Amino acid sequence: MERIETPRLYLRPMRREDAESIVAWRSEPRTAAMFFSPPPTLKQHLDWFDSPREHRVDYVVVEAASDLPVGTVSFKDVDLERRSAESGTLIGDLASRGKGYGLEAKVAWCLYGFAVLGLDRIDVTVRRDNEPMLRIEAALGHETLEEAVLPNALGEPTAYVRMTLPARRATELDVFRSVDRHGFVERLAARLARG
Repeated sequence: MERIETPRLYLRPMRREDAESIVAWRSEPRTAAMFFSPPPTLKQHLDWFDSPREHRVDYVVVEAASDLPVGTVSFKDVDLERRSAESGTLIGDLASRGKGYGLEAKVAWCLYGFAVLGLDRIDVTVRRDNEPMLRIEAALGHETLEEAVLPNALGEPTAYVRMTLPARRATELDVFRSVDRHGFVERLAARLARG
């Protein structure tokens, strides 16, 4: 799927020309501290982009009104046999934070994962002090699996929360229907009904 639309955004596959924006977003100190690995250089990002990215799906979040990229969404460790993946969401453009774009993008991304990729479960790992993202995950119905202290990108011990979102939640919560512009909720409900 080339474009996933929401009320205010659209998500599209990541392109090579997105590299400078993505590296700048990841290099912002508060953002960099949320990751397990240090921010990439432009060369490192391009090398990663040009490599075979098996078991990954990476999209860019774009503000529809301005056509400006504001962040990224991704699935890594996509396992189609187990029907699971780990999701990541970044609203990297600082001026675009606090507008609800993270929730909107995450809802559409999860729906895509469930309805198009056929996932049954989407996992996330969020820093314990990342209150905005924890609120988003709670609004989507994520269930806490465990809490752990792990080294962040700077090597500092940091508390993280690991959570999971079962596919059925997307058919139960109104937040998913409010963002869905592609009939993903109905497709998912039909799949789950078939077993």
